[in-house]
Amino acid sequence: MIWTLFSVSIISIILCFIPWILNRQLSENVLHSDDIFIAFNSVSLKVVLGSCISVSIPLLLEIALDCALARSRRIMKNILTNILLVWSLIIPDAILLSYVLPNLDFTLFACMGQARDIAAVSSVYAYFIIVGGEYFQRKIHMCWYLLVNVSVLLLLWHSFEPVDPFNIMQWASTICMFIAMISYLALAREWFRKQAQELSSDRRSLSTDEYCCNIYIIAFIACYCGIMLTRLAFGRPTYGHMNTNYLITVNIIYAFFYVVISVFQGGAVRRHEIIEVKIFMHVLVSKVICVSFCSAWMESANSRIYFLVCET
Repeated sequence: MIWTLFSVSIISIILCFIPWILNRQLSENVLHSDDIFIAFNSVSLKVVLGSCISVSIPLLLEIALDCALARSRRIMKNILTNILLVWSLIIPDAILLSYVLPNLDFTLFACMGQARDIAAVSSVYAYFIIVGGEYFQRKIHMCWYLLVNVSVLLLLWHSFEPVDPFNIMQWASTICMFIAMISYLALAREWFRKQAQELSSDRRSLSTDEYCCNIYIIAFIACYCGIMLTRLAFGRPTYGHMNTNYLITVNIIYAFFYVVISVFQGGAVRRHEIIEVKIFMHVLVSKVICVSFCSAWMESANSRIYFLVCET
C-alpha cells in the first residue's frame, strides 16, 4: 500500500512540472503592474519565506539526532515521516526563495505550488498508512487521495490552457476537491467513532499511535480549511492576481501545520520512548536487586549448612 502511494505521489508531482519542462507559459500575461509581479519583489514575502524555512531547523536537527541514536521502530517511523514533512513543506519554500523569486519564474511558481499540495497530502496519507494500522491501509481510503491529486492537476493545467470559455477544468477541479474533502471528513468521523467505542468498551487509554494520528487528522483539516477560506477571502485569485498578502497567509498556514505536527506528534513519540526506557530500567534494576538478594541468601544458606556440618 505504501509503495502504491509513493508511486502515485511521484507520478503526480512529475505531472505538475510538465508545463515547466515544456516551457509553457501561463494563459494570462503577467505584467509589471500585476499582483504576482509585485509580490515577487516584496521584501515581506521573502522575510516570511525565510522565517518558514528557519522553523525547520529544529526538525532537521531532530532527524539527524534520531538517525544517530535510533533504536526502536517507532523512532524509525518518526524519522521517515519527518523527512516527508521536510520534503513537502520546507524544500518548496527553499526553491521558491532561492530560485523562483530572483528569476521571476512564474511557470515554475505555479508548478511548485501545486506540487507542494500533492506532496503535503501524500506525507499525511503516508503517515496514516505507516502509523495508523489496518484502518487506513484499506484501498477504499485511497479514493480521497486520488481525487485530491486529480483536483490539483486540473487546476494547474487550467492555468496553462489558453481556451476554456466554460472553465470546465476549474469546475471539475472544484468538484473533485469537494468530494475528496467530504470523503476525508467521513473517514475522520468514522476513525474517531471507532476509537471512542474501543476506548469505552475496552476501558483502556489512548495509545501513542492513535494520539499521533488524531493530531495529523485535526491539523490537516485545519490546514486545508484555512487554505480554502483564504482562497475564498481573496476572491479565488488566479496566479497573476495572487498578491503579497495572499501568498504570505498561505505560507503561514503551511508553517502552522508544520509546527503543530512537529511539536505535538514529535513530543508524544519522545514521551513514549522515555516512558519505555524508564520501564525498562525499572525492570532491569528490579531484576538486578532480586538476583543480588537471591545470591546473598544462597551464600548465607550455604554458610549455615557448612557450619552445621562442621559441628556435626
